[in-house]
Amino acid sequence: MTGRDINDELQQLHIRWTKFLERQTGKSLTQLAKLAGLSHTTLRRLQRPDYNGHLTPMTIERVKQYTKLPGPELFEFEDMEEPKGLVVPFGDLEKFTPDDRPHLAAAVDALLKADAARRAVIVDTRLLVRANVVKGDVLIIQPGQKPKQGDVVMAEVLEDGNYLQVLRVYRPGWLLAAAEDATAEVPLRIVESEVTVIGPAIALLR
Repeated sequence: MTGRDINDELQQLHIRWTKFLERQTGKSLTQLAKLAGLSHTTLRRLQRPDYNGHLTPMTIERVKQYTKLPGPELFEFEDMEEPKGLVVPFGDLEKFTPDDRPHLAAAVDALLKADAARRAVIVDTRLLVRANVVKGDVLIIQPGQKPKQGDVVMAEVLEDGNYLQVLRVYRPGWLLAAAEDATAEVPLRIVESEVTVIGPAIALLR
């Protein structure tokens, strides 16, 4: 394989990764590049027909740090499907959109504008009622912030080869449910390779 062939394969691999990033984050490549501290064209130019290059390791690392998503190394070049081990967007939560809760749109927008890394999610579980969080509530998540004991947190849990995004109550070393029926609770031990805490909920809107 020639150097040009390797470059072409890398470029195609990185193009697939950037499309994956767009789907997972709901943001444009221009937005993602800016939020990761890169030039606004760094990611977008990959998809130009006349561009003949690929991403640098530094660029990939910055994007991974911002998005908390896997890098392009998880994609097999010959396999055009997304492999297992990638994030399944929603487990017991849904991504917030203004149409879902028009009366909350302005408040959510103000909270998100204060920090571009924040995420707004709709609770889609009844496992947090004893934490005063009910199905349909909107939570603002602060990725990267260290949670305190008792905080409701968003986490990614490895299950059957995929990462599910879940909401649980944080206790050092553990993620707990807070359902009405305590017997339904299954504690999740925070193991680095299987459970990743994204960040705590810093605001609740109802």
